[in-house]
Amino acid sequence: MGARGDDILFGENDDTLRGGTGNDVLVAGVNNNTLSGDSGGDFFLLAQAELPTSPAIVTDFTQGVDQLGIGGLSPIADSFDDLSITQVDGNTQIQADGTTIAILLNFQGTLAPGDFVFDDNFPVLGATPIAEDASYSVPVGAEAGRVVGPVDAGAIAPEDILSFAITGGNPDSDGDGTAAFAIDSEGEITVADSDEITDGSSFDLTVTVTDQNGIPDTAAVAINTFDVPEATLEITLNPLGTFDNGGEDSAEVPAFDPLSQRVFVVNGDTGAVDAIDISDPSNLTLAFSITFAELAIDGFTPGTPNSVRSPTASWPLRWEPTILKTRAGDFPGYGRQLPDLRGSGVAARCHYLFSRWQFSVGRQRGRTQR
Repeated sequence: MGARGDDILFGENDDTLRGGTGNDVLVAGVNNNTLSGDSGGDFFLLAQAELPTSPAIVTDFTQGVDQLGIGGLSPIADSFDDLSITQVDGNTQIQADGTTIAILLNFQGTLAPGDFVFDDNFPVLGATPIAEDASYSVPVGAEAGRVVGPVDAGAIAPEDILSFAITGGNPDSDGDGTAAFAIDSEGEITVADSDEITDGSSFDLTVTVTDQNGIPDTAAVAINTFDVPEATLEITLNPLGTFDNGGEDSAEVPAFDPLSQRVFVVNGDTGAVDAIDISDPSNLTLAFSITFAELAIDGFTPGTPNSVRSPTASWPLRWEPTILKTRAGDFPGYGRQLPDLRGSGVAARCHYLFSRWQFSVGRQRGRTQR
């Protein structure tokens, strides 16, 4: 039974449909349905797409107020002239192609073409739109055009064209003529006025979905707001592993050998070069150390190493002269497996010398070389 208002009721087998108050649509099934529109102007759809196996019984047809519908029965019933209408026992019987479609109880008037609606493409009223409720959240101050979310709606009949409108709960509190939200022809809700999206605000929208026959359904859409934390420019670096190799003079210029997975750094406490195994970054270990106190070339004793350089297959290092840091320095070299030291000179500021496996060590006087 319909409630107060305009209802749409569907029969199947041996059903009784009552429209109640309002202008109702009552759709007869194919087998022995009883239709009562009650008050208001009602529409009785007697047959659609197929002839019934037993007629629909209409209890209260009022001529000039109610209408009778027949759809999708071409070529059997395209117009009023295709119908056979007779009165039997005080009732009116409606037939098409020899099949009784409906009986109008206690109606003894004369039916006219204006009492009927015929249409080969009569819409399947079972395709009443169904709009789904939804819940969404948007950030405070969300910009106009930001997508909130869709209102899902559909109908059984694929030919139905649906329209969407926000019909309630959409404020324009600042009176600028733009409400908080908008909805497009596909049912997608977007922010329309960012000034309405304030801290702590919430919205309960009513969205009405209507098909091309003017049959509506509504969806309740709840929209809440949330604060967006301010972005931070800080970057936190967490070391995977650490290794203590001396004080402030350590590792002025370190080097890394990717083949052996070792880092070569100066140890400020011992004056040596430490080779640190970093193959496991969470567990750094000392592979070996090189000291130079015993190294003397033509009476020259080197000072403390202060930098290391690693080319593809070997690593050179530079150390300071013992007397004056700006005088000519020396640049010895080792292969990664510590071959014997050779000798060759290099200027004090020259930090990079490339060789395949090992370097010779000597001494060179004169101007600084790069």
